[in-house]
Amino acid sequence: MDRVMIPSFDEMAKAFEPLIKKVIKQLYCENDFDEMFQIGLIGLYEATISFDPKRGAFPSYAAIKIRGRMLSEIRAKKRHYSRHVYADKIKEQLFESHQDNYFPSDILQRLNSILTPREFLWVKLQYIEDQDTNAIAKKYHVSPHTVRSWKKSAIKKMKKAGIAFFQ
Repeated sequence: MDRVMIPSFDEMAKAFEPLIKKVIKQLYCENDFDEMFQIGLIGLYEATISFDPKRGAFPSYAAIKIRGRMLSEIRAKKRHYSRHVYADKIKEQLFESHQDNYFPSDILQRLNSILTPREFLWVKLQYIEDQDTNAIAKKYHVSPHTVRSWKKSAIKKMKKAGIAFFQ
């Protein structure tokens, strides 16, 4: 009876390191190298768990799992960034241009021209005064859902208008 030696995961990780690096380069993810390398190791681990020797060779199966896991992560990040707006970018844009004035009037005037008064109020309270949705709702005696609808429509209009920090 032949006994098959199963290598440890550390040994497998070392053996498949060049493949993981190759996939990272193919997907142009060098700027997130450490994170993508970890995702590749997760893909390798998942491959070791779900591998069926009857269906083919492990290296080709592992390559598919690693690449698939990385692509899933890239899609998830892309989806996340397309749906979320970060306050730091907005504040930076609002406060960077004029040193004399606290608010750059050109950006605020443009926002005021494309947004309804409630949407403009939301931008001002959210990004300039750092108030959250619940605080705005309480202050103006509306529901948090209403404030979120102001946010949603404001962001939609700003994206449509091509305001840089929403691109």
